[in-house]
Amino acid sequence: MDFESWWLIFVPLLFALGWLAARFDIRQILSETRNLPDSYFRGLNFLLNEEPDRAIDAFVEVTKLDPETTELHFALGSLFRRRGEMERAIRVHQSLLSRADLPVSQREHAQHELAQDYLKAGMLDRAEEAFTVLKETSFGLAALRALIRIYESEHDWTRAIQAVQSLRKLVDEPVPQLVHYYCEQAQAALAAKPPEVAQAQEALKLAERAAQAAQTGSGSAASVRVALIHASIAGSAQQTLVQRACFQKVLEQAPEFAGLVAEELLQNFALTRESAVGLALLQEHHNRFASLDLFNVCFVRCVPRRALTRLGGLRAKPFKRILRCWGSIACLRPNWRTRLNSKHLLKVRFLAQI
Repeated sequence: MDFESWWLIFVPLLFALGWLAARFDIRQILSETRNLPDSYFRGLNFLLNEEPDRAIDAFVEVTKLDPETTELHFALGSLFRRRGEMERAIRVHQSLLSRADLPVSQREHAQHELAQDYLKAGMLDRAEEAFTVLKETSFGLAALRALIRIYESEHDWTRAIQAVQSLRKLVDEPVPQLVHYYCEQAQAALAAKPPEVAQAQEALKLAERAAQAAQTGSGSAASVRVALIHASIAGSAQQTLVQRACFQKVLEQAPEFAGLVAEELLQNFALTRESAVGLALLQEHHNRFASLDLFNVCFVRCVPRRALTRLGGLRAKPFKRILRCWGSIACLRPNWRTRLNSKHLLKVRFLAQI
């Protein structure tokens, strides 16, 4: 392709056009800057100097001079909420919502900010109402998460479950607390007069499904809680072996939670006159998974009859590790120390120093 010299004419022309465009942009920026009140720049300066109180006063003056500055209203409302001035934050966002010419996106934004104001102020009824309005908007995800927290604080488990189900329709993510909501329903049914056992068992079935969907695992706290409620139902129905199976399931699948079931497991074995078997089971479990809570139960059971002469059934190393973790013999319960003579106390101290 041959080069034509007359093409050079376009070089200064393009340069001139670029210069004119730049001048136009600069003039527009300067014009917009001149239209801003001085209070706006004072407020920015106060913010940069970490003087929020004076910045708020300056921005309030700007909003009085130019009520159309919606972004400034949002910033001012957020400042008020951050400082704990909830009444002023609510007024700012309510004034935005009262404007008939406010675009839909900004109206939803103002509604969300107002809902957060109510929530932080502890006005849960108004916060719930404000977040409910946002469920079908672009703020629906945040609104549902806030509603879950509100229903949880109010112990309204039915609506909390409904909110979680709506949330799962918007985003495919596990919600582990759903298991505990069903467990709360089950416990509420058992606490009724008379106990609603069938309703509790149905809630536990839903809790187990929720645990599987959340992939929490059989050794999770949620699964342990389900097993404990099953054990409570079996105990109320005097189904001793079923209750024992629930406790042993906890020992096998979640050994770190053994302390929660140890006392009741021993009581369960006592009902069938197998206390020695239950105690041996717990001692064996303690040898594998040493913990202070489990040691407490085993130790209390051993002390009244043979004092610390039965400590041969508990390995010295786990026992020594427990005492080191918890300081000294002072960690023992007061009623233990009254049952131990000086000889036994010396043995405990010796094991702790090995």
